[in-house]
Amino acid sequence: MSHQTKLWAIHIPGPDEHHPAPSEAIARHMAQKHNAAMESYLAKNPDTSGFFPPRESILAKVVEWPFEPGCHVEQVQEFDYTAWGLEPHGPVPPVVLWTAADDTEGGDA
Repeated sequence: MSHQTKLWAIHIPGPDEHHPAPSEAIARHMAQKHNAAMESYLAKNPDTSGFFPPRESILAKVVEWPFEPGCHVEQVQEFDYTAWGLEPHGPVPPVVLWTAADDTEGGDA
């Protein structure tokens, strides 16, 4: 049976945005950073107009990448670690990001 590595992202429901992440751990970090920024903004700027979007629509969730694997690989190659408060790790080799369908766990290449 074939094995495919999961690809991770964060999803922000309101604008329906998906932002790819190099790993699940980094996606969790991204969601935490995004959500902390949104919560801070909401705390400092109460909605007195009634026009703010619902809170749950602006908070990020960690999800599996819903699009083609190649698109994830391309976008993660350009991932900006410093923008998310992470140490840069240099280029991430595609083998870390996506395992071809015919690869097997522990098998020879």
